[in-house]
Amino acid sequence: MNIKKDENIKFKVGYQIFPISFKDSNNDGIGDLKGIEEKLPYLKELGIDIIWLCPIYKSNFADAGYDVINYCEIDPKFGTMDDFDSLMKNAKKLGIDIMMDFVINHASTDSFEFKQACLSRDNEYHDFFVWSDNPKLENESIFGNSAWEYVESVDQYYLHIFAKEQADFNFHSEKFKKWLYKIFIFWLEKGVKFFRFDAIEHIGKTVDPYIIRYGKYNHQFLEEIAKNVTSKYDCYVVGESWNVNPEIMRKYSIEDKIVDSFFNFSTLFFDWKNPNGAMAKVKNEVDWKDLQDYFKWQKENLITATSWTNHDVPRAIDRYFKTDINNRFYAQTAMTTLLMTTKGIPFIYQGEEFGMSPLAINSYDDFVDQQIFRKKEEFMKNNNYTDQEYFQANLTGSRDLSRSIMSWNDSKNAGFTNDNVKPYYKKSKDFETINAESDISKNKKSIFLYTKKLIDLRKNKYKDWFCDFDSIEIIILDSKKTIYSLIKNNKNIYVSINWTNEEQKCKRDIKNILLSNYEDDKEKINNEILKPFEATIYE
Repeated sequence: MNIKKDENIKFKVGYQIFPISFKDSNNDGIGDLKGIEEKLPYLKELGIDIIWLCPIYKSNFADAGYDVINYCEIDPKFGTMDDFDSLMKNAKKLGIDIMMDFVINHASTDSFEFKQACLSRDNEYHDFFVWSDNPKLENESIFGNSAWEYVESVDQYYLHIFAKEQADFNFHSEKFKKWLYKIFIFWLEKGVKFFRFDAIEHIGKTVDPYIIRYGKYNHQFLEEIAKNVTSKYDCYVVGESWNVNPEIMRKYSIEDKIVDSFFNFSTLFFDWKNPNGAMAKVKNEVDWKDLQDYFKWQKENLITATSWTNHDVPRAIDRYFKTDINNRFYAQTAMTTLLMTTKGIPFIYQGEEFGMSPLAINSYDDFVDQQIFRKKEEFMKNNNYTDQEYFQANLTGSRDLSRSIMSWNDSKNAGFTNDNVKPYYKKSKDFETINAESDISKNKKSIFLYTKKLIDLRKNKYKDWFCDFDSIEIIILDSKKTIYSLIKNNKNIYVSINWTNEEQKCKRDIKNILLSNYEDDKEKINNEILKPFEATIYE
């Protein structure tokens, strides 16, 4: 049985929550499900339809919850299953769905299944994981060092293409797949409709040859999941893959319908062009012509999940603009305007709705992500980095930079928890002035209120242009500005964005302004000049 998918998905707007740093309801320094539930009215006010929760399953948090111990148990630090049920029930009352982050490539080495697998080669769980008697130890994991770890009790090595605490599943095992399907069904029966499939490009890996991205079995294994589970339920699956392209998307989602969509990461790499990418000593300046990859997806009519930031990358506003507080409103709203006026399911990462700043880092002690320390020695040796250079690279490239506690207000702990509690993550820079309460209270230049207006236009009056245009015409796409036209039923709506803090010359013919981040200074908008960080939607 194949369930017909909801056609209205293209009109929805998502919001990503990194639960441990979103809102602490019981003052233990850790964000939790009750804290998220408390903020549902805030998200409803913004116009959110889908909340993507990073993993909330039981975990040792060796990799931010992506090392799952039990897929059917809520980690006690986040609450209970009753808390989850309450969150989902009250979210649905507000028209908000929950997206579960499903980690299907690997499990924690502290999971019951892996511990059983290590008891004996004959154990029923042994084949749940990828083992080798004599692997090539030079096979490297994504996090650095060898991808193989020895287990004396079975005299074998297990594969971990991420951290050693994350043992890779063996999708060739029929018993494992039946076990996995039961977990899917557990959450589907609870009413979860949206799933993010983590790291799906890796599940079809081969060991010899060592191919860990889109291996020969990748399509087959995802097809089996769709056939046995997801095609039978009213659900929507978005794949996470750092190496997806339009051709893969078309094959997997449109032609074969084994996943519904993919996350589109074409906006996440603009300053990672220098050697070592995110870990470059000095990041390159952004060339906004790189948006051509983003627009390629738009022209090919592919509905992807889009974003500027997620839990694995630093906040885009500080990466790409290095802007001061006075320009923050314009820079953040310019970025949001692009996402909300193009096809896809736009996801706002927690705090972007008010231009939240990154984690304040003064020393190594301020970092939480253990991968920084695990790969430090090897990375410094292989790339000839000094300790200071390695620190500096993380200061601009670490995943922790987007994981600071949510800046709700200007109190000591930013409204995340009580002032006398030490949070799991530290605060953001400038939280006293850049926080939700302060931004929303502004009569002018409120990022939250601009984003709310933009979402309302996207979902209502101009949804046919922003979400379902017949075609898109790129009028100007250079290193400093972008102008494009959205065409529906022979009617054009135009979007002009200046990506710089300087005026840019242009030629346009504005007849009616629908929305602009200069709407309080409309007399400054003209047909010859784009103001600094100007974003204007017009007929």
